[in-house]
Amino acid sequence: MHLLGAGSVTVSLYVTAPSLVAAECIAQRVSECALAAEPVFRHAFLLGCSAALVAEYFNRLLELPGRDGRTMRLPVQDTDQS
Repeated sequence: MHLLGAGSVTVSLYVTAPSLVAAECIAQRVSECALAAEPVFRHAFLLGCSAALVAEYFNRLLELPGRDGRTMRLPVQDTDQS
């Protein structure tokens, strides 16, 4: 989520769905529910909703044995560096 100025906000969601159309519908519904549920968003409205496909490269990473699709190492949890 980031501010665009003049009271505009862009919100990004990570959605897994069987198709791009389904992902867009899910993202739109989640956004509409958030606007309806939070009093701070009472006067806000949704300007648009779109989705982007995940590149085939990342899909293949998920198929490799023992891989979870991560391209970055997890931080060390028991140090001050995380």
